[in-house]
Formats: sequence, structure tokens, C-alpha cells
Amino acid sequence: MKLAVKKTIGAMCSIPLVLYVSCARHPSVTAQTQETERQLQELLERPGLDAGSNFAIVNQIANTYLGARDYHKTTLFLTDWVSHHPDDTYAAYWLLMTAHAYLSLGAEPIAEYYFDRILRSYPDLLVKGNSIHFTCLKNLIQISKTPRNRIKYFNELIDRFPSEVSVTELYYRLALEYEKEDEW
Repeated sequence: MKLAVKKTIGAMCSIPLVLYVSCARHPSVTAQTQETERQLQELLERPGLDAGSNFAIVNQIANTYLGARDYHKTTLFLTDWVSHHPDDTYAAYWLLMTAHAYLSLGAEPIAEYYFDRILRSYPDLLVKGNSIHFTCLKNLIQISKTPRNRIKYFNELIDRFPSEVSVTELYYRLALEYEKEDEW
């Protein structure tokens, strides 16, 4: 699937977010945040919402959790959303946010699972002009523990995105991975 279907969602990513990080000392912040979450959940449950509205609401909820550094809530919310909405055009983006939340928790093996799942199961999306698959491959090369996996990711990066990387450098790094694999 070399030519992936690409959709641009960059413009929608700049939607104002409801974050309470700056006013975390205020006692009513928790109540305000909970009320905002409740209202957004109600909006999300309304029938007939178009894809753009769904995206905006899910994105706002997820970014509220991320802004509060509540990575557990972020991962639970997004994985639940994707499992209940398998046809969501933006599922790859939600799983990318999930993978980054797991990275923030220090759970690299779980993040690796989600980055790899995006590559194998979802078409590519462009977010602010950047390919989600490209982002996944770069992260996978960094966090993968086995030379065999890194070799696979280097090869895919070279094959799919040769104009966005230094192919010479990647071939050098790929050769080093082959040497490591022989040592395993």
C-alpha cells in the first residue's frame, strides 16, 4: 500500500482548546473541567454530527486530557473512541495521540504497538502537512529494541519517504543495524 489515501486535517488541529493548565491553582478548575468534559461528551453523542464536528470535539476532549497531563484518561478515551468508531476517518490520528501519550508515560513497548498498528492498519493522513506514517516510522526507529524491527522500519522509511530523509545516512544506520542483528 505504497500510495496511501491522504487527508489533510492540519487546519482543524488549530481549534482553540479548553485547557486548564494555566489556572490549575484555582479551586473551581476541576469542577469547570468536569463540566466542560460532560458538555463535550453530550455534544459527541448527538446523532447526525458531521465528521468535522466529531473531529473537533474528540480533539478538544483529548487535548484537554493531554493539557492536564492525564495520559491515562487520554489513552482510555481515544482507544475507546477508535474501538467504537472503526470507520472514523481520523482513527490513525487518534491512535497517534495515544502512542504519544504512552511515550509520555514511559511505556515505550505499548507506544511501539500503536505506532506499528497505525502503519499496518490505517491509511496515511497529513497533519499540518506531515505524514502520520512518517512520524510513526521515525518514532519506531527511536524506541524499537530489536535490530530486526529497526531494519524493517529503516527500509520502509527509505522506500516510502526517500525525498524526506537523508537516504545515505539511513543506509549507513541500516548497515549498523544489520551488524547488531548478527550479534543477537
